[in-house]
Amino acid sequence: MISIWSSTHFFAAPQNEQLTLRQALVASGRADLRSYFEYCLDLKLAPMANGQYLRAACHITPSAEQLFIFSKDLKFVRELYGGELLVLPDGSIVYQHSQVHFAPTHSAEISVLNPATGAEKQIYPPKPYQPVRSAFIQRMSELYKQRGEAWFREHNHHMDPERFDTLVVGSVTMDAAAKSIAFTVQYGDPENGNDPVPFSERVRVICSPIDSLDQLTCVERPE
Repeated sequence: MISIWSSTHFFAAPQNEQLTLRQALVASGRADLRSYFEYCLDLKLAPMANGQYLRAACHITPSAEQLFIFSKDLKFVRELYGGELLVLPDGSIVYQHSQVHFAPTHSAEISVLNPATGAEKQIYPPKPYQPVRSAFIQRMSELYKQRGEAWFREHNHHMDPERFDTLVVGSVTMDAAAKSIAFTVQYGDPENGNDPVPFSERVRVICSPIDSLDQLTCVERPE
């Protein structure tokens, strides 16, 4: 039998008695848990960085993660198919989208969710494409033309130069005074055998203002 604890009990209990994701989902009214992995359901809930919400993060594959978010009184807020990168001062969650692990390329996508309002916005990659990305897409297009269509059929490849490998390198950092977040992205992955690219490029990304989701935009520049 699954016991259901109150939020007061959750914070008063010793660390080893924190609620599991299974208990939290049941407490929030979820009766059928068969669609979730057992090892995910056994994860313990933990406070998010600013303490406003609780979360459980479950790695599904090296390229995919599920993030479950609850209020402190155990109300289910959101299930995200992605991994947390940063929590902003207002409680908004910056997260990277999960991807199909066996896809030929993996293009980083980043969104921001405000759990309090439900507002969500994808901020990366920025569109319309900026000069540094457009130039790399052109290089990829020329490379793909050299390979020929037969290569793409044999390798079950999407053949889309806009979907080149992009990898977030290091951490996403926040500058509260400048109301911005920053991170570095590597264009191209020479070690990806499914899409061998003989070149790569590092790009610095700055996104602001973090206190207005509607206005939040990112700028890409060569590092």
